[in-house]
Amino acid sequence: MKSDFEKLKTYWPILAETAVTAENLLHYDNNSCVVKLGIFCEILVKEILTSERLYQYIDLSHYERIEVLQRLNLLPHNIINILHKIRMTRNAILHENEIISDYEAVNLVNNCHELADWFVKTYGCSHPIRETHSTVYKNNSIITNQNNNSYSFDNRNYQKKKKDYVIIVSLVAVIVILIMILCGLYAFYY
Repeated sequence: MKSDFEKLKTYWPILAETAVTAENLLHYDNNSCVVKLGIFCEILVKEILTSERLYQYIDLSHYERIEVLQRLNLLPHNIINILHKIRMTRNAILHENEIISDYEAVNLVNNCHELADWFVKTYGCSHPIRETHSTVYKNNSIITNQNNNSYSFDNRNYQKKKKDYVIIVSLVAVIVILIMILCGLYAFYY
């Protein structure tokens, strides 16, 4: 039987595969099903950030990414509620050893169907930006789309941040050494 998540396969194969796996776990292992749904939601939120070119938020926690999208009014209220409900249920399973009933798991799978429908309608092939999270990041570099639809790696921002970090660490080390010398001189004279 074909899954409703198959509609994601064309542009988001990893998203589709994760959702189908969760759906297949339903009734056999509801907790694993919900954990997979949580992973599906995390990937989906990263895809939204990528499609909106909000790369700077990718490394935040899942909760923080949802909050950013909410503040930017990129998610309808019902989608925000679903994302938080699945996030909290998954956390309850992982951190509080909660057992999920068939009824709860079926509802969460249905919620993910609603998420997938909304996502395809909003970010499908008609969306002006057609990138996916899996193609945008490689080796900590952002891939930028050139006019010929090929992608090049822009490592400049990463290298600049790395250089700035090295400079800051060096300055802190020099300050610590100076403080140690001053303390030594103070102790020597007094």
